[in-house]
Amino acid sequence: GERRDSHEGEMAVTLPVAGGLHSLRAIYTKHAAPSATANPFDVAPVKIHSIVVEGVVMGGAHACTKCPAGQTSSHHTNRCTSCPPGYTSLEGATRCTPCPKNTFAPNWGAKMCTPCGANTYSLAASRECALTCTFTDDTFSFDELPFMTEEQLETMYEDMVMTPATGELQRNYDLSPLRDESFSYNITIPVPNPLLGSLEDRELFLSICHPLPHDAPCMAELNHLPEHTYACANPTPDRGDDTTASYSREVLALGSLLSFQRLQYNLAQTYHQGVTVRYDLGDMCEVHGGSAGQWSVMIHIVCDLKAGLGSPRNATAAEVATLSDGPCQIHLMWASQHGCVVCAPEDYAEVGGDCVDGKHDLTYIPNTLCYKGRYPREPLRGVDCHFQAIQSMSDAQQGVALAVVVVVVLT
Repeated sequence: GERRDSHEGEMAVTLPVAGGLHSLRAIYTKHAAPSATANPFDVAPVKIHSIVVEGVVMGGAHACTKCPAGQTSSHHTNRCTSCPPGYTSLEGATRCTPCPKNTFAPNWGAKMCTPCGANTYSLAASRECALTCTFTDDTFSFDELPFMTEEQLETMYEDMVMTPATGELQRNYDLSPLRDESFSYNITIPVPNPLLGSLEDRELFLSICHPLPHDAPCMAELNHLPEHTYACANPTPDRGDDTTASYSREVLALGSLLSFQRLQYNLAQTYHQGVTVRYDLGDMCEVHGGSAGQWSVMIHIVCDLKAGLGSPRNATAAEVATLSDGPCQIHLMWASQHGCVVCAPEDYAEVGGDCVDGKHDLTYIPNTLCYKGRYPREPLRGVDCHFQAIQSMSDAQQGVALAVVVVVVLT
C-alpha cells in the first residue's frame, strides 16, 4: 500500500484490493458547520477515528483478542457484542449462555448471573425475578396472633421461623395488583450528604415487583446507574452555591435485588398480617467519614381491608427506631387490602338463604381476617335445603326426630 500526506492534518492511504465487492467501515465525529466564515469552501468538519477495509491483507491484527466476560464474538470479526439481559458469558466465549432458573441477569453485558432474592423465582434466561409477585408464609397462621400472650407470641415467632411447611399453616399474599400502580407517591427521603455531614431531602420513586420503567423521572438521569433498579432518588435541586456538592446532583439507585420477607416481629404484634418487600444492592451509601455499605429499601405492606390498594408513606421516627439497621436503610409503611392473606376455602362461612320449594341459595362470607382476592368463592344457586327440612315439621315431629337422634347417639 501507499501512504502519502495530502494536506496538513490529513492523511491518505492507498491499498491494493482484489476485484469484487469490499466493505469499508469508518467511525467518525461530525461537527456543526461554521455559521459564518470568510472561506466559501469551509464545510462541517469531520474527525475520523478509525477506518476498517475488509478483504485486504494490509492492516490486519497480529493476534486475536479474547472478548471479556459478558461479551462474545463470532469468527472473523473485529468487535465484541454484549450479551442481552438474561444471558451471560465467560471470557473468550463465542456465544451467550442463558441464566439458569432462579437466577437473573438484569443488564446488557452481565459477567455472571445473580441468584434471585429470598422467596422470589424466575425461569431460565430471565432479566428479573418474582414471576407472580406472591409470597407464601408457610410457618404459622397470623390469625392466631391476637389470641396469644406477648410471651407466647415471641416464643412461637422465634421457634417456628424454621418449622417445615405444612398445609394447615400455609398462608398466601398476592401483591400483583400493586405492581401496576404509579411509581411516584410524593415521598421524600432524608439522604446523608457526606461532604456536609447533614441530611438532605430527595424525591423517591419506586415500583413493586418489577424494575422501574424508563419513563420514571429518575431513570432519565441514569448516567452511572444500571438499567435495572426498583427504587431511585432524584438529585437535590441546585441551590446555586457551593453547598450543593456533586454527590447531591447524582441520581441514587436504591436497590436492584428483590426479596420477600414476613413482617418483623414488632410489626407483626401491631398489624398481625403483612409482608415486607425488600430491595438490596443499591448504590454505595456515603456518609460523613466514609462508606456505610449499600442502600436498601424495605416496604412493609400491612393488612387493612378498608384501605383498598393504599399507598406508601415514610415510617415514623418510632417505627424506624425499631426497624432500621443504619442510615442507609429506607423504611416505608403501606396499609393495603393486599397486605392481608388471600382467603382460603376454609376461611369462608356458608350462609343459606330462605328455603323456597325445597331450594335456596348459598353465599360465602369470610369469617376471618383475609382478602377475597381476584377469585372470591362464588355463591351457589338453587341448592337443596335439606338442613332446613326439620324446620317444616310440627313440634311433635321435631321431638320425635330429636329423640331418634339421641337414641342413635346413646346406642
